[in-house]
Amino acid sequence: MCALDRRSFLKAGAFGTAGLAIDPKQHLRDAKPWNAASARALRKFRDPAPTVCRMCPSHCAVLAFRDGDRVVQVQGAVGAPTNRGAICSRALAGMERLYDPERQLTPLRRAGKRGAGHWEAISWAEALATLGAHLNAPEARRVLHLGQEELLVEELRDNLGWTDVVIDHPLPGREGPGSGAAWYGAPLAAPHANRARSIFLFGVLPFDGRFPVPLAKDVSEAQRNGAAVHVFHSLEGASGSVTRWHPVAPDSEAFVAYGVARLILRWDNFDRDGFALRTGGSGESGELEKVREAVAPYTPERVEELTGVPASQVVYLSRRFAEETPSLALATPGSTAAPAAALLNQLVGSVNVAGGAITSRGPFFTRPPRIAATPEALLAGICGGETRADLYWAVNANPVYDAPDTRRVREALADPDRVGFLVAMDTHLTETAELADLVLPLATHFESWGLVEGSLPDGRSYLYLQQPVTRPASEPDKLKAADSEHLALFEPWARPIGESRGLSDVLLELARGRGAALGHYTDTRHYLGELLRKSWGPGSLEALQERGVWVSEEGRPPNRLQPVELASTVPSDPQPAAADALFLLLFAPASLAHANPNSRWGREIRHRAAVHLHPGTARRLGLSNGDRVRVASTQGALVLPLLTLEGLHPAAVAVPDGFGHSGWGSVARGEAAPPAPAGTAPGQPIWWAGHGAGPSVRALFPFRSTSDGLQDWSPLPVTVTAV
Repeated sequence: MCALDRRSFLKAGAFGTAGLAIDPKQHLRDAKPWNAASARALRKFRDPAPTVCRMCPSHCAVLAFRDGDRVVQVQGAVGAPTNRGAICSRALAGMERLYDPERQLTPLRRAGKRGAGHWEAISWAEALATLGAHLNAPEARRVLHLGQEELLVEELRDNLGWTDVVIDHPLPGREGPGSGAAWYGAPLAAPHANRARSIFLFGVLPFDGRFPVPLAKDVSEAQRNGAAVHVFHSLEGASGSVTRWHPVAPDSEAFVAYGVARLILRWDNFDRDGFALRTGGSGESGELEKVREAVAPYTPERVEELTGVPASQVVYLSRRFAEETPSLALATPGSTAAPAAALLNQLVGSVNVAGGAITSRGPFFTRPPRIAATPEALLAGICGGETRADLYWAVNANPVYDAPDTRRVREALADPDRVGFLVAMDTHLTETAELADLVLPLATHFESWGLVEGSLPDGRSYLYLQQPVTRPASEPDKLKAADSEHLALFEPWARPIGESRGLSDVLLELARGRGAALGHYTDTRHYLGELLRKSWGPGSLEALQERGVWVSEEGRPPNRLQPVELASTVPSDPQPAAADALFLLLFAPASLAHANPNSRWGREIRHRAAVHLHPGTARRLGLSNGDRVRVASTQGALVLPLLTLEGLHPAAVAVPDGFGHSGWGSVARGEAAPPAPAGTAPGQPIWWAGHGAGPSVRALFPFRSTSDGLQDWSPLPVTVTAV
């Protein structure tokens, strides 16, 4: 924990003495509405409040516009330094999640066998008592599985006795698996992509599917400034169509990077002193000579044989990367290309410089959770019988659907001998919640408190405040509340819908029952108020509520880099795949499946799964568009219709992720809307109900780990046959 630049916070107007970093009404003064009538109809002028979208790991700062008690519109916060006023359709789908009629709004206790679907509604008092009993059990293994980072998890970790905390999407710059520390000497934060002149994207599609908004903005800005952006991927997608796409054989992106590195070393066109400093020295036995020897087999001709990229192109790309600096190589965390991209950045000195890869700045304002393993690694132990979880609490996480080998995961979590007590805290009855002993209704990001922090590529720190922006239409609930102040009865009062709660409030209540040092905080808002007051003085939380965003004036230096070893990551004798081999490529379609699969807006974009093959591959297999085909791996098989796609490598079998739901709701399951309860408005039917939910491609992937501890989702050998 640290006191963050109190002077710049005061200067920015913490106590009303200067302009706010983000003024919710500024856009009304800067520009007239395009049409006064439509502006009134959309209610965009109604009571905007800054908060944070938590529908994906980008955590964009947004403005929520309210009409009475309802959020009616979401816009990007112009002053936010990461998304810079941009949002994607996930932010809009957050309103669907908030007001979904199928949302779970009361605590439920299992009545009957796990997975049978029999529940009884209980009070929060009963739910907390049940949780407290399991937390008090001696010598128990207690697992907390988070979808994203949450407040107070680490602060209360020892008191609540979590044995394991695992997170699907930790914030950048954190220690743990997949952080990039093994290749850079410290965890990676955000790349400085908008300042780069050459950008090589190995397996990264910044404009496709569930893309991160900040990266997409930065790459677009770099292109406008004249940067050359090269995409190395088996799938062209939207990203390849607006960049320079190099179709490579599945899972061969790293070989291109090693071929480029070999030529840069041969030409002696690299940052020799900086490389020696970051790898712990030079000389005949140093890392540089080891790297030279490791990449020696990757001649342009060999790279062409392995990847399909012409040898002449490898030479051309090597000169571009070495000479048109600053240059930046990016790869998907956990992929085989991640250490290869790091090697290129280390060679040309693109580490902690403008236009390069940027490592973390610290310490953090709050205490980030300590992460020793990934959720998949923990689940693999449970599935294999090596690990037993006495308490497994999933919060905004759905391992029964998201993990590989989903059949085994479902069986393991349904087995009381492997998972003693299963708790699911989410907005809907997910696939994991269907098996849970206890289901807790989770407040959305529109209804709960949070603090998103990070550092910008230039080293400046930032804070985004997530705050409740929903309000009740009337005052009866306030009158019932024992702590309501008389003068506040008729003021706006944000609260969650139904009985949903934020995780941090629940953790605080559990801690109070155990006499924790933080137990004196009444709720998360109280905790945040004290946390900010200690750094910036009285009234700091109220000021941040108005502004939404704080950015420090001065940048911090990067955390100290530890020497790294990169030569050992280079495969010594790679072999090209057989000419007729096919590999399953998991890709994220342009839909909102992981943000909220029950979103009609998101599901309509892609409501039906299909197998994609290159037309030449389909002809070779005797297949045509619309045929039913069977895709089989060692884990199982799925049957889907075939669609041919020119923008695909002939060896790739591309199947979209996000289908095959049995939980979440009728839209996720591809069903017609359920009958409406008496006295309520009828549900909205979906026109693609006949297609159903389709199968989940994740069931075909086994548990396997990459060199830095992440689940390996790289292309998988499969067969494709006609049904």
